Amino acid sequence: MPKPTDDLRIRAIATLSTPAEVMRDCAISEQAATTVRTSRDALHRILAGEDDRLAVVIGPCSIHDS
Repeated sequence: MPKPTDDLRIRAIATLSTPAEVMRDCAISEQAATTVRTSRDALHRILAGEDDRLAVVIGPCSIHDS
């Protein structure tokens, strides 16, 4: 009889939180929300050519590359 080959390296299975649950449980401060908004607006202006600064994206970032 053949030996099983599926799922040999799985230690556990856990249910992930939904985005709505994460947003509810990890609410950000008004200051953090303002920082996100202004940073996104600045990046938009750079990409649209309305700002002559250079945007540098560094990556990849992954929780799996530890």
